[in-house]
Amino acid sequence: MKRIFITLLVLFSVSTFAQNHFVGAQFGMNLSNVYGAEWLKNTEFMASFSAGLTYDYQMKNNILLGSGLQYERKGFQDGITFTNDEGHVFSEFNSKAKYAYLSLPIKAGYQIGQKWTGYFFLGVVPAYLFQAHLTGPDISNTLKEKEYDITDEVNAFELSGLLEVGSKYNLNSKWALFVNASYLMGFTPVYKESVSPHPKNHRFNISLGVKYALKGE
Repeated sequence: MKRIFITLLVLFSVSTFAQNHFVGAQFGMNLSNVYGAEWLKNTEFMASFSAGLTYDYQMKNNILLGSGLQYERKGFQDGITFTNDEGHVFSEFNSKAKYAYLSLPIKAGYQIGQKWTGYFFLGVVPAYLFQAHLTGPDISNTLKEKEYDITDEVNAFELSGLLEVGSKYNLNSKWALFVNASYLMGFTPVYKESVSPHPKNHRFNISLGVKYALKGE
């Protein structure tokens, strides 16, 4: 954590001499799931949301450095069926695992265009767990649904790789609107203890937002 904040401090210090640097806010929708674990191969994507602040540093040669602070929810859903001794279904549940993270993307990219620009980013995203819940059948009564707090069972730190593409429309020298799409692939296991191979998060995101130039072009 300390190294991450030192890195951001260096970026902000360098940006003092930048031609353009922008702060912004964005809100988006996630489609998330887990991958890499045979015992969770039949899970389905779950819709959730993300919101946060952005910071971009645009160099004169159109190279971009970016960061920010993002709150997002990830997870997956899985069907659970209970049958009796004769094989007849008597109870079905759509179990959902929901994780809430605070992430700090560190990324670099390139943009083209003037009034209307296109851009892409590659980077890494360290994230820190807020809380985790599992919704599923009540252990004492499989006909009822119950929510379990599984925060202690989920790793508090997650590291992911990021690919992001987007477009920005400059309203004037200060304000701009943007839309982006990104894919996040987790490198670290979701759970502290699980059957190997360990499941990892991945998610798709589409976000809309606004940026403000701290310095005009």
